Amino acid sequence: MLNRLSSAWLLFLAGCIPTHSAFLRIPVSVAPEHDSDLVIVRVPIVEILRHMPEFDPADTAYYFRGRQLLAREYEDEDGDGVLDTVAVKLPKTQDEHWIVVVSPGESSTAPLPEGGSSVGVSLDFTKVRRE
Repeated sequence: MLNRLSSAWLLFLAGCIPTHSAFLRIPVSVAPEHDSDLVIVRVPIVEILRHMPEFDPADTAYYFRGRQLLAREYEDEDGDGVLDTVAVKLPKTQDEHWIVVVSPGESSTAPLPEGGSSVGVSLDFTKVRRE
């Protein structure tokens, strides 16, 4: 009897553990002169942290549309041993572009695809939306 109660109690507690992720939607502008099929976006990690303080590079996923998981590459731009940016590549479309940062989330282990350009690509952190 006691074992059944203990098991039921543990299942109840496990059901109360939060299992949701935070979503951060970052708008990306792509200028008309962008001449590649892939858009290279470099997101400053300090900006992600400003909007998502629980951000942890080890368990963060990056998405473009729906369930389209993006490969990512963290960069230490100044060589101080601290990650400064995350680079992702997404397809150029006629519609609006954005990156959705999901933390915690299962990150892609795939390498960044070949090619792409960052010409005319900018981020608008004034329109970031946290969900």
